[in-house]
Amino acid sequence: MFEIVKDKILYQATNWDYKIGDIIEFGKTRNGQAKRVFEQTFLMPNGQSADVFLKEKINNNQLLSMEDMKAVQNIVNGYEFCLREIGMEIERRKKYPDCPSRLKGMFLTDKLEIAKEYIGAQKGRDCKSTAKVVVVKLNGRLLKSNNSFNARDGKSIDQFAEQSNKYWQGVDKGYEHKFNEFLFEGTAEVVDIIK
Repeated sequence: MFEIVKDKILYQATNWDYKIGDIIEFGKTRNGQAKRVFEQTFLMPNGQSADVFLKEKINNNQLLSMEDMKAVQNIVNGYEFCLREIGMEIERRKKYPDCPSRLKGMFLTDKLEIAKEYIGAQKGRDCKSTAKVVVVKLNGRLLKSNNSFNARDGKSIDQFAEQSNKYWQGVDKGYEHKFNEFLFEGTAEVVDIIK
């Protein structure tokens, strides 16, 4: 489960224009993760819904172009992302209401190389060239969990909810994973910026 921390130092990969000394409050308003969930659209580049677009292609015996397939893949990825986050939030509210919310909290890591790797993986998707790692000093609630419980892999919303129980419990032992994810709500002070 979560712990109360005081003056704990962790890393965040971010696009925000933070400055050393900035004080950031997490947990009261929606974060960027929530923005993606609630503003996600499932439209093709031409503005049609993906299901109507695909039905027309099938009914007219038309093949999908590579561009069409990439657009459909982006829609499916967005849909799975939303299902995962909604399933995890439903489960958190029901069983773990004191844990930080993934839709309001700050995502962190305890390893600088993981934060840098995350920025690299996000380049070209939604990260700007201003992406950087900030070192923050935390005071508030912190959940440490196994990142492997975030896998999307075509699950249903019920499967995401079931999987999230391990995430919210902070289960770590016996499960292979690349790194731990830290989820924080409270006050964070920027103490350093690594570009």
